[in-house]
Amino acid sequence: MEEKIRAILEQYPLEIYRLYRARGAFMCETDRGLMMIREYKGSPSRLALEAMVKTDLIQKGFVYIDMFETNKNGEYATTDEDGVRYVVTRWPEGRECATKDWKDMQAAAGCLADMHRRMGKVTQDASLIRAVRSEDLLSEMVKRKRELNRIRNYILKKKQKNDFDRLYMAICDTAGAEADMALERMEAAGYPALYASALEAQTFCHGDFTHHHVRMSPDHTAIVRFDRMRLDVQVSDLYLFLRKMMEKNRWNTELGGRILDAYARVRPMKAEEARCLLAMLTFPEKIWKTGNRYMNTRKSWLSFRNMEKLEKAASQEKERGRFLKYMEAYCEKFV
Repeated sequence: MEEKIRAILEQYPLEIYRLYRARGAFMCETDRGLMMIREYKGSPSRLALEAMVKTDLIQKGFVYIDMFETNKNGEYATTDEDGVRYVVTRWPEGRECATKDWKDMQAAAGCLADMHRRMGKVTQDASLIRAVRSEDLLSEMVKRKRELNRIRNYILKKKQKNDFDRLYMAICDTAGAEADMALERMEAAGYPALYASALEAQTFCHGDFTHHHVRMSPDHTAIVRFDRMRLDVQVSDLYLFLRKMMEKNRWNTELGGRILDAYARVRPMKAEEARCLLAMLTFPEKIWKTGNRYMNTRKSWLSFRNMEKLEKAASQEKERGRFLKYMEAYCEKFV
């Protein structure tokens, strides 16, 4: 594999000092700084639009991102002899955002807000825009609510129930009620109109904004891996980051408030956005995701990982409820 990567790198005007493996990619120390080399599975249209968005961000002063390098032919992707496409990106120095370091998480939220406020229209090419159009979150929630019901009905019909089944049945009614509440809140917040506005204004989202994709260094915070970039209401990025950090910190209300404040100091939210954020957080994502994974694995053996995740989600319901109450009060400030 390393020989194949070196062959790809020969197509770039780089002097290679060191090459080593990283998670799902290769890292390369060069005369032009640290680079990442990885397979690119997206479409040519998505790659072209991602490059346009990143170029636009850099021109607006948001420079700490993993920008694509062009090969000797001026192309962003290089295809190997097997037809596999690879990209080389400048990789910001630093470490991954720590999920127990409050300063890291606040810096990440502020950096996200800074990126959001700089994102805007970059093209009139409808074919490129289609490459990052995805189903709106309200429609996704409706589907996930149906899946929650499907999981419940499947377990209910089982004659021999295991520990996972019994725990899921103990919490599924509460989860179902939360899903209904989330849908009601999304509608009441005006999400459909916000989504339509996002499409018109080309407000891009990172699409997978977690601690894994934030690089911390003493003098800057960087955002990387825009593979799932899409058009949507931008607080969906904040939702994903906030939910992940809350799950890893037992829904600590003070921490959540600081993350929200760090974002809002740079990019103040509108009332509708704050209420959409509350709606997204209301949906029982962890229970849905764990149950869905359970349904898509062999039932002849009980996955310890699935059981562990469901137990963790159930054990944090009280703290999660307390944070949702905090979010309700946070939204009332906009009235």
